[in-house]
Amino acid sequence: MNRRSPQRLARLTGLLFLVIVVCGMFATTALDGFVVAGDAAATAENVRSGRGLFTAVLLGWTVLLAADAAVSVPLYLLLRDVDGLLALLAMAFRLLFAALLGVAVTGVFHAYALRGDPASTGVGAAGSGARAMAELASFDTAFLFGLVVFGVHLLCVGVLLYRSRYVPRALGALVTAGGVAYVVDSLLGLLVAGHGGAASTALLMPAALGELGLTAWLLIKGVTTGRPHPKETV
Repeated sequence: MNRRSPQRLARLTGLLFLVIVVCGMFATTALDGFVVAGDAAATAENVRSGRGLFTAVLLGWTVLLAADAAVSVPLYLLLRDVDGLLALLAMAFRLLFAALLGVAVTGVFHAYALRGDPASTGVGAAGSGARAMAELASFDTAFLFGLVVFGVHLLCVGVLLYRSRYVPRALGALVTAGGVAYVVDSLLGLLVAGHGGAASTALLMPAALGELGLTAWLLIKGVTTGRPHPKETV
């Protein structure tokens, strides 16, 4: 790579991270607004009556999915000189996460397909509501599995950033901690009934700070070149 290449890769990576953050915040928050816990009929009615917003949610997930897959390339190119094998592993986990996210999002599309007149589905309002709720529940489960993989990816990236000195080492450590937090929180979500709320928010705080901090740093400062430390022991 020439001297300017790492900066271009950093800015492109930061831009894609920003797209992911914005789309992720919108899509997850808006989708949660359609779900009425324990009331399948109300959930189905929300999907039917909020067609415009639900369409925007689908668009948000689609853009996020594309950006998640795309960012794996510049991120790998940026970090491969630090540790090629670990950078390749990080890329593989990112692409695996994107694939799992794609599977998860099909549940949202299936719920959207139930937006029409309940009679037209052949199962009535109650059946349509139950199916919509089941599809959204399947999305939640698949998404949690995907976030376990994403956490491993983030752990790899954090270690690479810490070794590279491309960004402050504290930021690399925060990204690493965020990866661990994603793995732990997602496993708790899969294995412990009722996990979420304030406990999940507190657990994921390092992840949020690390992702937002890295996005801002790459967009504003880029990377500090000329002093990578390949395969340095952490």
